[in-house]
Amino acid sequence: MSPYPATSSWLPSFWLITLGFLTLCDAEFCFRKIHEADKDAPGGKTCRGLIDKHIFPTSRACCESKDGQGFARELVSIGRRKRKWKCIPCPTNYIKPILAVNSTGWSSWDEWSACSATCAVGTKRRERLCQGSIAVDCNGDRTEQEQCWDIIECPIDGGWGPWNSWSGCTEPCGGGQRQRMRLCNNPVPESNGRDCGADRTEIKVCNSHGCPVDGGWSNWGDYGVCDVTCGRGKAMRHRTCTEPEPKHGGNFCIGSSKDVSQCDTNRKCPIDGQWSLWSTFSSCSITCGKGLTKRTRLCVAPSPRNGGKECLGNSTESQPCYSHNPCPVNGEWTSWTDWGMCLARPCSNETGIQTRTRTCSNPQPRFRGKLCSGTTTDTQTCYHNNNCSVNGQWCNWEPYSECRLATNNINFRTRVRQCLCPMPMYGGNTCVGEDYQLSNCLVIGEKRSLRTGCKFVSLLDRLEGSGYFEDDDDC
Repeated sequence: MSPYPATSSWLPSFWLITLGFLTLCDAEFCFRKIHEADKDAPGGKTCRGLIDKHIFPTSRACCESKDGQGFARELVSIGRRKRKWKCIPCPTNYIKPILAVNSTGWSSWDEWSACSATCAVGTKRRERLCQGSIAVDCNGDRTEQEQCWDIIECPIDGGWGPWNSWSGCTEPCGGGQRQRMRLCNNPVPESNGRDCGADRTEIKVCNSHGCPVDGGWSNWGDYGVCDVTCGRGKAMRHRTCTEPEPKHGGNFCIGSSKDVSQCDTNRKCPIDGQWSLWSTFSSCSITCGKGLTKRTRLCVAPSPRNGGKECLGNSTESQPCYSHNPCPVNGEWTSWTDWGMCLARPCSNETGIQTRTRTCSNPQPRFRGKLCSGTTTDTQTCYHNNNCSVNGQWCNWEPYSECRLATNNINFRTRVRQCLCPMPMYGGNTCVGEDYQLSNCLVIGEKRSLRTGCKFVSLLDRLEGSGYFEDDDDC
């Protein structure tokens, strides 16, 4: 008989709640076959034929079963094909229960298996065989299972509790450390349970930013060139906030980066002249009408020196002024008007008279000014021949042209005159007579004689240029 109750009706409620977890304590893998030591498993055996671990949750249950020959706490494959496993053989002196056999029906139950748990609550099972036809001779279950427990407490592995808060950083800048810790108290390891491990403390870097560095001034540089080319001026020198430069929020250098000192060029500067203030305006230049009043200033504030420029602008300024008494205004003539109509009989070449006028109003005499001298009317003789008919008259003959040879071998020359002296106008008659004239002539170099006063004279002895002769009417 098993020392454990057949049912669990009396178990505390806490064991019932955790029963599903505790039955898995020391869960084993069970194998059907054992082989001798393998070169791939030094110091151990190899097994084949893995049986479902849920049927045999402990090594004892595995070894008490019909097929169990070896067991292992975890699966470690041997070889490449993963059909051989590293295992522990069941004890050779272990006697498995022998089942009683009847002629028919169920055999007697075999002994209860070992409890599936070596501590706390587990299960145990037993079997029987059907010695006939299951359908006819055997009713009921082939296996029977019930809860069991051992008085040995199960090992409880430790579990980490929550991390506590981070500590303060060991350095304010430049990289420090802070840490936090946790305890192996969730739960605390008991009954030879495993400790949580070495990860009790966690450390990380903090305040890795650079520490503030206040700036420092460099040495002063040399003074620069004087800012003027004559007289006294200023020269400047500089320094920089670079020894060291301010970093990571450090303070900038205190003071100025510039230093100013007076300098002397030992050379007098040119002084440009400047005007003094204006004087008051003088009295008006006239006693009546419009005049001028003046004021002056001098180039003495200061006077130009050392090659300085003279004052720009005028030293005198004038402006109009007016008297309370108007000045006399003498009269002046306007321009003459155009001549009037000629009072003569038209187209008669008889003389007539025409007049023109002017007035003393440019300007008019005022404020007892003098009147214009002279007359307001001017006359002259005239002819009323405008648009009268004019008969044409011949102008003088123009010079002869050069001597030419006609088709009949007779030399000739021509001259013309025009009817333009005067030309006929307003219905006048045109000129009477020919405007073209032709005469015989002799070309220069031609041996020919002319009769002059009934004497023959060589043409070359008489003429220069183009020769000519009139018709010989008398000789």
